[in-house]
Amino acid sequence: MLRTVNAFPFRAFHADVVKLDVYRPNWATDARRDYTLGLARLLAELLPDDVDEGSISTLPLGWRTEWSGEDAAAGRRALEEVADGLAELRDDTGKTIRLALEPEPGCTIETVAQAAAFLDGLAPGWIGLCLDACHLAVQFEDAETALAQLDAAGAHVVKAQVSSALRVPVPGSDAGRAFLEGFAEPRFLHQTRECVAGAVHGTDDLPEALDGYRIVQWSDVHVGPTIQRRFVASLVERTNALDADAIAITGDLVDSYVHEVGDAIAPLRDLRARDGVFYVTGNHEYYWRASEWIPELQRHGLQFLKNEHRIIKRGDAKLVMAGVTDPVGRYTHKQDPDRALAGAPRDAVKVLLSHRPQTAKDADRLGVHLQLSGHTHGGQFFPFNLFIRWFQPVVAGLHRIGRTWLYVSRGTGYWGPPSRLGVHGEITLIELTTSSSAARS
Repeated sequence: MLRTVNAFPFRAFHADVVKLDVYRPNWATDARRDYTLGLARLLAELLPDDVDEGSISTLPLGWRTEWSGEDAAAGRRALEEVADGLAELRDDTGKTIRLALEPEPGCTIETVAQAAAFLDGLAPGWIGLCLDACHLAVQFEDAETALAQLDAAGAHVVKAQVSSALRVPVPGSDAGRAFLEGFAEPRFLHQTRECVAGAVHGTDDLPEALDGYRIVQWSDVHVGPTIQRRFVASLVERTNALDADAIAITGDLVDSYVHEVGDAIAPLRDLRARDGVFYVTGNHEYYWRASEWIPELQRHGLQFLKNEHRIIKRGDAKLVMAGVTDPVGRYTHKQDPDRALAGAPRDAVKVLLSHRPQTAKDADRLGVHLQLSGHTHGGQFFPFNLFIRWFQPVVAGLHRIGRTWLYVSRGTGYWGPPSRLGVHGEITLIELTTSSSAARS
């Protein structure tokens, strides 16, 4: 007996590759509104004569990186229009069809708590929640608390889906990976979530072709009076031994004029990575005539990312390597994260190079998976390593900013006097993996 319809998918749900298409078109479009009302009319006709009520589940507004403030207003209007249409349908047919928003990881509304806030005051007689047991578990929500939040908002459960999630205690272990491989396929997103110290983090997808992709990062080398050619040559030799897919240099590579240390950077020509060497400016490049340094570094094989990106392909998978300039260069190279990611493929894995960690908030907004930064030197020496935490929110290591992983290098060289006390320099190896993120120095 038909009582409910799943209107979440709009196009073929069993196409060879679905991925983000399942969230398109979103609720900011007329197409989603019209499609949903059309299904409501069809369901009203198909309900048995002795059944007066039915339900339709739908996506929770849209995918988060494809949803703006303007979309929010348009989406709410569309849902209000659907509610009006459902009321007219009841008057015409005597059948009551209700709409149920289904929270889903990665979407604008991920949790029941977020749904409760959104549904508060929104056509309570016509629009409610689709409670999916799998999504409830994946977001680590307590069912009793979630339902209490929904009740407090005056919203209701219109539809329930008894589905299940996979729980893997140690996904990065050999046993965990072997278990998960049985579920690997190219059609849908492979979303994972983990709860650490009460905060839920995770990834939405990583194409199998990019599993094991290796990025070597340098930051804050400061080639200058005390860091010369021998040091640079040693860095190049050790980096090449890491067999990188890409090399990322996140600013402050130099700390003197081109005519003074141009010979010291000569070994950079020998850097080797399958997909290239990528570079963004730090603040120090602008102290020493960035207009001269940038073309010089390009002659040595470095690809300067001036608020732009490159697309790296592995089979059907894509990785976007984007970079932003340092804010000190505002008069010639004004920092622009939006421009850096403009036009990037929506389904690509996105890496952002930014000298300063503070860009991570923009990175999260733009759907960046990983940001690589430096600038802090990890404090470099006592007592600066204590004071720096007062004005740098992230000093060193791997952190989560919203949905974006942020790695902050302690620096590959040093600034000022040739010293480090209690803070080691590093050449950092980042390896992308479908089951866990790793940073080794």
